Amino acid sequence: MVIASFKIRPTKRARLYYNVKIFDTCAEMYDYSQNGREFKEGRYLPSPNCGGLCSSWYNPNKPYECGEVLLSKEELGARVVVHELSHAMFGFKRRKQIGDLEIDENGNINASAEEWSVDAIAFMVDKTYHEINKLCL
Repeated sequence: MVIASFKIRPTKRARLYYNVKIFDTCAEMYDYSQNGREFKEGRYLPSPNCGGLCSSWYNPNKPYECGEVLLSKEELGARVVVHELSHAMFGFKRRKQIGDLEIDENGNINASAEEWSVDAIAFMVDKTYHEINKLCL
């Protein structure tokens, strides 16, 4: 059973979003993922014991929707949440064509790309835990 559903964006003003669904159990999340067309067509198929899932897609009928993040109440620790939201951040970057981190010949990182990535993950984690806290788990 889905116990929470909300949208996350990489920044406050972004139009692009991922749908997030939190399930009561990992088994319910897995069953949903097996019935969801997007996950079956994706590169990675989930295993029954996974803690979370992130799938990215483009739907011309919903041009701002980037995909879906699935989480389970049984696995809401920072490791799983940050891992799945990091996948979402890369999905946003692909859609917006924001370059990956570039390292110059002196070993310096493109600071703006790095800052955008870190800020996007922090913003999404904050929003996700705000929604989780509303569930009073």
